[in-house]
Amino acid sequence: MGKGEILTYMTLDSRVKNVSATNLELNGIIYKIFEDNTSPSKRFYERLSDKITFFYDSINNTIDMSNSTGSESAMSNLISLKEYIS
Repeated sequence: MGKGEILTYMTLDSRVKNVSATNLELNGIIYKIFEDNTSPSKRFYERLSDKITFFYDSINNTIDMSNSTGSESAMSNLISLKEYIS
């Protein structure tokens, strides 16, 4: 094959049509499933924001922020964070 050559697919049968759904059709299906007019991308980012907030709050609640500012206390907090995440 030479550079710049355009690849084409051989048509097996002219009676076969492309029946793949378009983006508009897919979005219409999603609107029908959830039965409201919220766009799929807005719904996704709302759920993502909820999950980020949940994890942020749970990490803040898990780590005990003591009044001690020593290096042992900081290491203890980092170790407990590592254990919580893994």
